[in-house]
Amino acid sequence: STGVELEISDFQNSWKDGKALVHFVSKFTTDMDLAVLSSDDPIKLLGAALDTAESSLGVPKLLSPSDIHQDPDEKTIILYLSCFSKFHDKLVNVTEEHKIETEFEKLKKENSS
Repeated sequence: STGVELEISDFQNSWKDGKALVHFVSKFTTDMDLAVLSSDDPIKLLGAALDTAESSLGVPKLLSPSDIHQDPDEKTIILYLSCFSKFHDKLVNVTEEHKIETEFEKLKKENSS
């Protein structure tokens, strides 16, 4: 977590600077390097998020960084973000598996003492 609070109030201007997209992608893959947030270049941020989503998750680039930065289309951004929905179940399953493994390790330690 970066400790940065973002206000996202729409599917247009809230996404222009790239920060919201970087944070959004980081929720689906640890491959999203949050160090990129030190940049003030929205094209760099948007490009990094789009590239990571495509390479790590297989989410197709439906738009370019300049499309989002210059004239974000609400419906296109919603469509792009909806492409991530198929990863939600996978994230939930990974989290549940981790919880089960953690509980199993705890029980093993307790029983071996």
